[in-house]
Amino acid sequence: MKTYYWLPGCVVLIIVAFRWQDIAPAITQALPPTPTTASAIATVSFQAPDAGDLIPNLIERSSASVFTVKTPRGSGSGFAVKLANGQVVGLTNAHVVKGVDSVTLTTFTGVPLDATVMGRDEKADVAVLKLSAELQPLPTNSAVRQGDLIVAMGSPLGIQGVATVGRVSKTSFALPNGRNLMLGDIDIAPGNSGGCSLNLRGEVVGINSGVNKEAKAIAYLVPIATAMEVANAIAK
Repeated sequence: MKTYYWLPGCVVLIIVAFRWQDIAPAITQALPPTPTTASAIATVSFQAPDAGDLIPNLIERSSASVFTVKTPRGSGSGFAVKLANGQVVGLTNAHVVKGVDSVTLTTFTGVPLDATVMGRDEKADVAVLKLSAELQPLPTNSAVRQGDLIVAMGSPLGIQGVATVGRVSKTSFALPNGRNLMLGDIDIAPGNSGGCSLNLRGEVVGINSGVNKEAKAIAYLVPIATAMEVANAIAK
């Protein structure tokens, strides 16, 4: 007698064919759903952080530490930092306080104070001010990359509390006199000198020093590492 092994398979196929409407829902529930295009996009989508208030908040936080410098010769800008010995001082450009021993300051939040010039380094174009009242020092960071966003704060043409946004154009640029500067495409003008350029964490990366007269999109900045080295040496 022959054994027909194919008979059980045929029976199963017949049952499935006649009972498909009852079996299909159970199979559908057991299998994971096939993702649609919309659900796949939803799975990989993410909520980007809202950075719209980042720069305005940064400017607001820093304003109490940045000031206008007034001298008999004109005006410039400056800001407060903490030195290695823990002393809080003001920094500005040497050319801003050239030929004077004392200056008057007004913070961007409207607080007036006086300052005396502790010392200056003409070659580095850095001067240190002893403040009549302690201000909140700004943090510093010498780690910069070409293309980093920076916010320059100062008082161009004597207009207090102006902030402009740009990028680091070049992290290191040697002048013929041996000075090593940083370049930025920030829009600054006379009176900005001595002010600070901040990264997006609110840390000072440079002192605004001047602009190229032939290309105003090229601003010169004293790297903060150079400025702090000079300031710490003066304050010893």
